[in-house]
Amino acid sequence: MLRELSTLREGVLDTFLQDLNKLAGERRLVLALDTAERLVYGIDPIQERLGWEPEKVEVLPWLLETFLPRLENAVVLLAGRPSPLLEQDLERALPDGLTREELGPFDATETAAYFDAVAQTAREQAEQYRQKGQEEPAAWLERLAGRVEGIPPEVRKVAWRYTEGRPILLALLVDYLSNSDQLHPRLLDPPEEVEKRSGELQKIREEVERDLVRFWQEAGREAVAVIEALAWARRGLDAGLLARMLEVREEEARKLLEQVRNLALVKVRPADDRFFLHDEMYELLDRHLLSGLPEAHRGRVYGAILEEYKARILAQRERVRGMWVPRREGIPEEEVPLGMPRRPDYPERLAPETDRLYNLMAEEVYYCLRSNPVDGFRAWQLYTKEVFWASEENLEFLLRSEMLLFLKEREKGTLDGLRREEVAVAMALQRMERYNRKSDPQAVELARQVRERCADLLQAAGPLAAI
Repeated sequence: MLRELSTLREGVLDTFLQDLNKLAGERRLVLALDTAERLVYGIDPIQERLGWEPEKVEVLPWLLETFLPRLENAVVLLAGRPSPLLEQDLERALPDGLTREELGPFDATETAAYFDAVAQTAREQAEQYRQKGQEEPAAWLERLAGRVEGIPPEVRKVAWRYTEGRPILLALLVDYLSNSDQLHPRLLDPPEEVEKRSGELQKIREEVERDLVRFWQEAGREAVAVIEALAWARRGLDAGLLARMLEVREEEARKLLEQVRNLALVKVRPADDRFFLHDEMYELLDRHLLSGLPEAHRGRVYGAILEEYKARILAQRERVRGMWVPRREGIPEEEVPLGMPRRPDYPERLAPETDRLYNLMAEEVYYCLRSNPVDGFRAWQLYTKEVFWASEENLEFLLRSEMLLFLKEREKGTLDGLRREEVAVAMALQRMERYNRKSDPQAVELARQVRERCADLLQAAGPLAAI
């Protein structure tokens, strides 16, 4: 059955490519793929010590060897912070069709042009509303365009100095202007005075950043609590999760989410209507909002999130289990040989529902690790054992990604009672189990190298290393 699920996934990918090429025959396609760095998994501590290359996501060979070379009449934008290994793979797959662009902060000229572009976009949107007979939003956008357009050159230069040309802060400056009808007071500082303040420039930049973030957070007015919930729920916020976090009915949570749907820097994933923030916005809110909240509040928030995930995982397990029970055809259940389940009626529906379950499990581990690293590690271990018995590599790599991300976030800090050596050895054991399942000789080689070159880690890991 697992082989059948894999075949079904391959069939879906092939059909997807065929349909894209049909569309490309009618018009040129532009595909935007974000977070390209996720295509290559990070390196765990033992991998790094042994010099083993990072592993790649299952879909990457298909992307490099089938999808990109066979895609017709299209431009593919891969955004993110790709590793050198991924860049090398892309260069091999597309020797004549790869262009690399570094996107950094704006310089003074680009910052001034950014304000002009915002004004132009606001006027274009105003015209679209006007054509629909919606005069109120059209008039509001026209006023915004006029205010942004009217920002003097010297103020634009000060804005560049105080934001360092960071697009997210410039967007927050425009949001500040659109909601308060005035510029941030610091932007009115005389340019010649700003030039003389090199010693206190960093302090002023932090002040401006803090003010802009707090103003944006409160711009939703009635939805301030939703902004905080978004900041906590980095794996996406929907009405069900928000209802659990705020202890309100789901219908009320849905109305609250609508109040932030069109806020700057909020994005909504159409597939499941989950709300997200832009990546840098999470960091800004963590620094200027979440870090100042009491520990008890943090515990309540993560407690509510984990309760919701436990309920969803239980329901999704039942949904997947139910899809394994045939109802339509096949030999009677009592005639099925022991240990040989009958084929599900709709295997093509089983694959996406199973993937949904695995995503929920990985997301639960994400939150559990941040709530209590020791509990998170135990949850991770429990699910990796499930990986072993189910022989399901998709879930294994999802869990591995979450643990590597957690270790990267805590690279310079403690793990709150969890030993790094214990995690390192557990991740190595996970890889050995996967190699062993496939009768891969790398299992023996990895075990040998770990014993010979990682003796200190094994000793510090304690009982786990003896398993």
